[in-house]
Amino acid sequence: ISVPVQGEELDPTQLAQISIERWAEGSSQLYIDDVYITGEAIEPGTPDEPNEPVLADGLFRIKNQATGKYLRATSLTGNSYLRTDGTTGGDELIWEQIATDGGYFELVSTYSGKKVRPQNEAANAFVQQYNGEATDAWVQWKTTPGSDGAVYLINRQTAMYLKTDGSTATVQGDTPVAEAQWVLEPVSAEAARSVDPNTLARSGEVRLYPNPAREAVTLTTTSAGSTYEVYDSFGRVVQTGVFSGGSRTKQLDISGLKPGLYLVQLDHLQHKLVVE
Repeated sequence: ISVPVQGEELDPTQLAQISIERWAEGSSQLYIDDVYITGEAIEPGTPDEPNEPVLADGLFRIKNQATGKYLRATSLTGNSYLRTDGTTGGDELIWEQIATDGGYFELVSTYSGKKVRPQNEAANAFVQQYNGEATDAWVQWKTTPGSDGAVYLINRQTAMYLKTDGSTATVQGDTPVAEAQWVLEPVSAEAARSVDPNTLARSGEVRLYPNPAREAVTLTTTSAGSTYEVYDSFGRVVQTGVFSGGSRTKQLDISGLKPGLYLVQLDHLQHKLVVE
């Protein structure tokens, strides 16, 4: 069909023909290229980008746009405060999301397996790792668009914004500030691992290998009679056992565990285990 010029009315049959042709090309929506309507051309192109930012799939770092510092877990235990610093490496900087409802998600440290929540509902309250398994609004967050690709992170319970004062993480009132904008940087599973896949994971005299693993791992210790526990990212015990009969080596069957990050505790030491 001929391309109309500015001001010329379109025949409905022409529009129908355009629709059929564009859908036949496999398009997911109707495009009308170079057609003038009320004096303005509709530019050919692709569907509009989504207005809502999409949280990074998998693992990611969270960098403050104003300071350039990263959100960091400071401890393997719960109820410890989060900080921000300029370090770019380390498992303490790696996070993941667990979707809930209404566009909200739980923000979980892969280092500790703990969820993130404000300490209380006061403005400028510290943000901490929560030592529990709650799934309520306190541990739920959502993103809204910021500037230059950044996002705001808003807590569901308080409706306050996650921000930094330069060294610690706090929550701001219902008015966003520059220090409340964050850039979500995807991290590959390989980059997030703290140990080389071809080496042993060591801590003191305890060894855990291979790591990552799929079916089984070997755990060794110098103390006969030791007890071990395996925790998932929610802090739940998914496996436990004892080194019996004087043995200092034990093979753990992990074939029933879902892929992800786990913590193995032995002799009061904790070891990260990646299950593939």
